Amino acid sequence: MKINEVLKRAHFLKLNGKVIMKIDFSNLDHPAHVVRVVNYLVTIVEKMPKQSAVGLVDFRGLQVSDEIKQELMRLAKTTYPYFRTGAMIANDAQSRELADVFISCLGTANLPVYEEDEPAKNWLITK
Repeated sequence: MKINEVLKRAHFLKLNGKVIMKIDFSNLDHPAHVVRVVNYLVTIVEKMPKQSAVGLVDFRGLQVSDEIKQELMRLAKTTYPYFRTGAMIANDAQSRELADVFISCLGTANLPVYEEDEPAKNWLITK
């Protein structure tokens, strides 16, 4: 995965005066790609004030493996203090399994999981 592809995996959306950080793991099929994206995300998020970010994490099409689950848990534990709230996107059993791993690692059940972007974004702009 080239650096420009990694950079596209984390970007900010501005909607109705709110800023949402979209974290895009969609369709990644190799653990090394997930590691690169996670490393990049951690460097961005750790520069933010704590409890300042609103996140949208897309798991659609992400392959399930133990290594990928471990990376998602590392991301969740490392970045949790920086996020005020968030939502997940998962549209099948595999992506839902990964969203559940992420949520359970945070120890919270109040992060909604949606099948599409728009309902998730609409919920996030109310937070």
